[in-house]
Amino acid sequence: MTETLMTNCFWQPPLTGQVPKVELKVAVSAGDLRTLGADLSSGLARKVYFLDTIDLALQRHGLIVRLRSNKAFRSNEQGRRSKGRSNEGRSGKGRSNDGRVNKNGKELGRKGQGKGRCEKGLSGDAVVKLRPVLPKALPGWLRRDDGFAVEIDALPDNYACSGTLKRHLGHDEVDRAVASGKPLARLLSNRQKRLLTAYANVPLNTLLTFGPVEVRRCRLTLAALDFPLVAERWTFPDGSVIAELSTRCATEKAPEVADQASSALRAYGIVPDDEPQVTKTEATLRHFTPRFATP
Repeated sequence: MTETLMTNCFWQPPLTGQVPKVELKVAVSAGDLRTLGADLSSGLARKVYFLDTIDLALQRHGLIVRLRSNKAFRSNEQGRRSKGRSNEGRSGKGRSNDGRVNKNGKELGRKGQGKGRCEKGLSGDAVVKLRPVLPKALPGWLRRDDGFAVEIDALPDNYACSGTLKRHLGHDEVDRAVASGKPLARLLSNRQKRLLTAYANVPLNTLLTFGPVEVRRCRLTLAALDFPLVAERWTFPDGSVIAELSTRCATEKAPEVADQASSALRAYGIVPDDEPQVTKTEATLRHFTPRFATP
């Protein structure tokens, strides 16, 4: 990424008592993630889908509808080490895969040899998000919903308050709906549908699927930071890639966290580009919109 003339801190999130959390985000390159040592071969794998109309009516009304299927990945080496520790706890005879041997004298392998992946299905989710939003202007039924949360999404060149209503889905529920050809809008809860109707009144049968995007996600721990960063790589069907680093914190701690994260990333030569930052949602809608264009 290129150096820019800007303050030392990437973000300038507002201090407000109305919103409890801030998510600091910065678009980076895939090469930046490699520089930081992000291990995207393990961690979380997602397929992400957005819903909107052909003319992006939801986006125009400040609404985002997103569905995700999740799977956890780890190396076979990690799996063998875990199994070794479990066996040792039960019988005292098992060994972990660190170059030692089992009870029969057979070498189990050394750290770093495993290349396969163990896959585990996780629950997916469906989200309806309002962005931007004024917390005090939200209807009472929405503010009182246990599945609703507000936070500030902060990019280096702007920020916005968002409100998110989430529904947790069953294992592979999103994947099964896609495979069967059923509309993903059917996976939204009644309250999510109520939120869509209240702010956009767009018929569910007009919503198109923008996706999937293949996402890999992992946590990063840098020596200079006492909090983790999250690294994400989004890969589109044509092979193009966007990448992002982020971290969440309490609003009152945002200036300190933003300053520390900015300094740590600058030490690796990572700073925001001169161009305005684009959200992952906007990048996805831009990518898939031409598919629905009339010839």
